[in-house]
Amino acid sequence: MLVWAAVALAACPSGRPRPEAPPEPEAALDGVPRAERPFLVDPLEGYPLVPAPEPAARVREGWRDLLRTGDEAAARALAAALLEEDPGFHPARVLAAQADYLAGDDEAALEALGPVVEELPAYTAAQLLRGRAAERLGRIAEAYAAFRAAAGSGMLLPLSDGPAA
Repeated sequence: MLVWAAVALAACPSGRPRPEAPPEPEAALDGVPRAERPFLVDPLEGYPLVPAPEPAARVREGWRDLLRTGDEAAARALAAALLEEDPGFHPARVLAAQADYLAGDDEAALEALGPVVEELPAYTAAQLLRGRAAERLGRIAEAYAAFRAAAGSGMLLPLSDGPAA
């Protein structure tokens, strides 16, 4: 009898609205799939050189735009303009590689990142992207080496959905 009373009590409306189910997780946030965001960090993250403020601000804004919109062409155009001004500006190469990666061209991303990580092996943004692109291509040893290099940079990456707007 006590069980029936509990069932009847549970079935009675309490006068409060039932909580809504949480929304389904989005497949993409702001143009970039959620699963890819941890590998697309700020191109200046872990950059061991001191960039000029203006190009640094431009590359960072281009990266934010890429994450917000997923517009690979705009990111590539900005990276090309920055590299025309300074061919040795590594964060611009990382931004271009991020655009290639988002377009699904992992080979192009690795090609762009190769000279960067050879020169700057502890460069976090470059190594994270290199590791993920190599992983997607099934090049596990290369991916492992890149992720180890990124982890060895001493930076602990937060698991977040990207930059604050």
